[in-house]
Amino acid sequence: VTKDGGLSEGPGKSSTGGPLGGSLGGFQQKIDTYRAMVTSVQGSDKSSLLDNIYEMTPVTSDAEEALLMKAVENSQVASVGQYSQSSKSPLIVIASLIDKVPNLAGLARTCEIFQAEALVVSNANVVKDNEFQQISVTAEKWLPIAEVQEAQLGPYLERKRAEGYALVGLEQTTTSVPLVEYKFPERTVLMLGREKEGIPVNLIHLLDACVEIPQFGIIRSLNVHVSAAVAVYEYTKQCRCRQ
Repeated sequence: VTKDGGLSEGPGKSSTGGPLGGSLGGFQQKIDTYRAMVTSVQGSDKSSLLDNIYEMTPVTSDAEEALLMKAVENSQVASVGQYSQSSKSPLIVIASLIDKVPNLAGLARTCEIFQAEALVVSNANVVKDNEFQQISVTAEKWLPIAEVQEAQLGPYLERKRAEGYALVGLEQTTTSVPLVEYKFPERTVLMLGREKEGIPVNLIHLLDACVEIPQFGIIRSLNVHVSAAVAVYEYTKQCRCRQ
């Protein structure tokens, strides 16, 4: 795979056959097909793009599929970034109080799927963790991830309010509004609490509102990633309905 995402012939890779099960010219055509489809895509996700490529020009071996994915990753097609940025919702999810890697990885995956503007964590290097990458399935490549440590959360929240964002906490309080009754502003910061402990009182006082998910079982609360996924979906549903 060359730097521009194309292919060069290497040892043992014949241009007339071999491990790829076909010509390199034909395989290069699949990469070109991907680029053309990304340029014209409107509203499709990346996995469906690859599914379409497989239908049009099926891969013929595991080796070919691995090379295709590598070529796509290395190509860094500008239109992918343009598409990703243009379709994002102005929703920022703050997970700086969360430290469990599976929860952070699941949040990254959820935020990317619903095209959130950004995910905020306390340590951006978590994306290099192997467990994170296994769960996120490359979400961090498409989702902006910002680093804001707990000590800086207060000033960060105030700055976002000044930029026009509503500050909403996902927390059970005496004044929390049921999630389905709350009308999310388009520009929203969704603040998540610590596992088990929730959002500290000093940060709750900075928020414009708190929402909670109605529960009907015996257990007191949902996992923080599950709760956030439900809230992000509700935000997305409301905003897309208004559009």
